[in-house]
Amino acid sequence: MDNRVKRVSVILGMGLIALMVTMPAVNAAVEFDLIGWCLANPFWCALAGGVAYYASTLPAANAQCQATCLAAGDLGGGCAVNILGFGCFSGNWRNAGGVCPLFTACCCRPCVPNCAGKECGDDGCGGSCGDCDTAAGETCQNGVCVAPQTSTTTTTVTTPTTPPTTQPVDTCSPPGATRCLGLAKQQCTDGNGDGAVEWVTTQPQAEECCEDGDCSASKCSQLGGAWLPGAPTPTFEQPPQGGYCCGDDGINDLGWRFDNYLCVDDGGYRWVLGENATRYVGNRILFCNGDFHICYNEDPYYLVNVVDHCTNMCGYYCEPAFDKWLSDTQPEGLDILSEPLGEGERIDSKKYDLDGGYGCCPSMWCWNGASCIENQIDESGNLYVYTPESSSLDYRCQDGSWTEAELVYNWDYTLKGYCPDKDAQCLVSYDNYTSNNQPEKYFSDEKPQCISDGQWILDYYCHGNEWVSRTSLVATKMLELVGAGTGTRFKLFCDSYDVALNDYSYGVLGKPVASYFERNCELNGYSFSCANNVCVLQNLDTGEVMFGTSLNVDLFDSSYGLAQALGLSNCGNLGSIGAWDYRQCTSDAIYNSDVKLIVFSKSGLALSSTTSGWDVFTEFIADPIQTVSELVLTGQLQFRTITGLPLRFDILNTSKLFSKLYIADLEDGKLVQGVFEENRYDWEEEKPKYYLLVKYEGFPQDICSFVNNYTITFGRLNCEEHNGRYIVLDSRDMPSYLMERWTDLTSKFNPSE
Repeated sequence: MDNRVKRVSVILGMGLIALMVTMPAVNAAVEFDLIGWCLANPFWCALAGGVAYYASTLPAANAQCQATCLAAGDLGGGCAVNILGFGCFSGNWRNAGGVCPLFTACCCRPCVPNCAGKECGDDGCGGSCGDCDTAAGETCQNGVCVAPQTSTTTTTVTTPTTPPTTQPVDTCSPPGATRCLGLAKQQCTDGNGDGAVEWVTTQPQAEECCEDGDCSASKCSQLGGAWLPGAPTPTFEQPPQGGYCCGDDGINDLGWRFDNYLCVDDGGYRWVLGENATRYVGNRILFCNGDFHICYNEDPYYLVNVVDHCTNMCGYYCEPAFDKWLSDTQPEGLDILSEPLGEGERIDSKKYDLDGGYGCCPSMWCWNGASCIENQIDESGNLYVYTPESSSLDYRCQDGSWTEAELVYNWDYTLKGYCPDKDAQCLVSYDNYTSNNQPEKYFSDEKPQCISDGQWILDYYCHGNEWVSRTSLVATKMLELVGAGTGTRFKLFCDSYDVALNDYSYGVLGKPVASYFERNCELNGYSFSCANNVCVLQNLDTGEVMFGTSLNVDLFDSSYGLAQALGLSNCGNLGSIGAWDYRQCTSDAIYNSDVKLIVFSKSGLALSSTTSGWDVFTEFIADPIQTVSELVLTGQLQFRTITGLPLRFDILNTSKLFSKLYIADLEDGKLVQGVFEENRYDWEEEKPKYYLLVKYEGFPQDICSFVNNYTITFGRLNCEEHNGRYIVLDSRDMPSYLMERWTDLTSKFNPSE
């Protein structure tokens, strides 16, 4: 109860006609601010016979009322001052201890009618529980209609309420005294003729004993309460902390405690005995760790601890939708989980979604506004994402928090999923989260799900969150070394060693260099190629040739021997870091021991660079292919079948490995750029695809006429002209046809023939 002015209803009776001069006319009751009215109308307030007194003494009265009611543990109906005998100002309100004296602060409680076990008589609030058949001579006795007596035998009417068991007192005084015990009336008399007086029950059902407020079980029952099981005989004179009647009886109330008993109302007042991890009153009250706890609500359970939503106690949690205690492992009647909880997972924390709502979930789970989503950080193949209304971005649940997510693919596009770091990890498998960022475990039974930017497996290098080939990194370094883009004429060709290397007979120790690319290496019982594709670059101005490759073992691995084949003896781990950090190995070779990239030339190599490796990669390799992809995917460049139907090239949406490349910067501004991608899974067609793309710039000839004439015999390739550039693009399910045309359109290309 605070000290704010209460609005009360004043019943307009004959004695308050004067009030109608300043109050609006009403039919029954008017609610108004008494203090405000009295301050504005002191004369009429005085005529009201006490209202002015009420207004002038309200602060003190309120303070007295609040202290009194709090001491009694009784705040159910509020505090009020009796004015002109109106009590608590309504026929449905009464003072806890009887009549509220005039101008006195009282604890007002609602009167609850109770006809339990009664078929007639008073309902406790001035109403009736029913009428007896007076024509038949029935009378109402203790709530029961009793027929006229036909004999002198005394008939005892038993009420449903059983009083607590008491033992008769052997002796008493003074003789003739009377008392009430439960529902019985007793007299101090010699009942057995032995000359000694004792308490003798003269009326087993004595209704008058319920009217003086000293010891009545029926009074407790009539007011909606129930006796505490096994408690001593209660009396209304006992202080609140010693009372045993549960319910709206003016002494004990909802939430009142007696030892481990709690007074509750679950359709009727009753005592419940606390037992550990037991729920009461529609699962809203929990007995846990020796105390009662109510799941967040505003019910008047004064001596019960109120806990916040999502509080976890004794295997239950306070659920916010219905303010109930639910099992933290098996929610009852509430389907809020996307998956069953696993071992050790409990609903124990408040979780917020990205739109400001919240729910209760296990600590490492997330709330999406409707359900709990399990921790996804260790499940790269779990494709569930949450897109809140306030954002167009996708999010995944990672260690109990929503983290922005981006769908990624493995290097051959056969798997799609998510990595914990959306910007700096590449998808490898769905296998083992604990192996993440450990690429060497790819050759084991616990493959990583993701590896980090800058790490690699075989020829596949993680750049940001996309895969490129280490072969393309070798090609980029060679473009940098030849001075691509500065006017130097050159040809670069990257492919398998048997296609790219022309001089198979070049060798050392009696073996051709090509033989070193045929070898397999092993790790943990897994066999793989020791080296990947080969790049060969010819400087058309000087005639110098260099070649390079990426290795899957160290250059100086004793079981491999490529270093000896190239005549290298002093080029070990030089502390290289990153894709572009090479060291001068000899005058003929440079080596990156971190990414294991080797570039070699008999004419000699010198490290000198003023540009970023990724800038060269983007300008000469990625951008030309991306430009064509955008033209095709946006419909600016259309390829059609012989019958005129448009061809789909959804495969261009995939990331590019660039492990087979051709770039030729020729005389007179002629430029050829091509890429061949193999075994790329197409999710639209649900099968692997191969595609070839070659772009020609600066050629005066009609390249498409040449291509069409050349390929018509073998099956026509798709060629289109766009703004003076000629683009050949085709994709097939089987690689053989495209592979045969690949070298014809690149390394062997001569439009003048």
